[in-house]
Amino acid sequence: MYILKNAITSIFRNKGRNILIGIIIIVIFCSAAITLAITNSANKIMKLKLKY
Repeated sequence: MYILKNAITSIFRNKGRNILIGIIIIVIFCSAAITLAITNSANKIMKLKLKY
């Protein structure tokens, strides 16, 4: 219980740092999703070109 209480107070104490970390994580996830979308699109285009 003591560890959980300290963890929760630490989260609320360092709001600015936690917001920055959250923004960085969101940017990384978005860039990974965009990369996967581009890769899938490129693979589909290559498959279509090979058929014709």
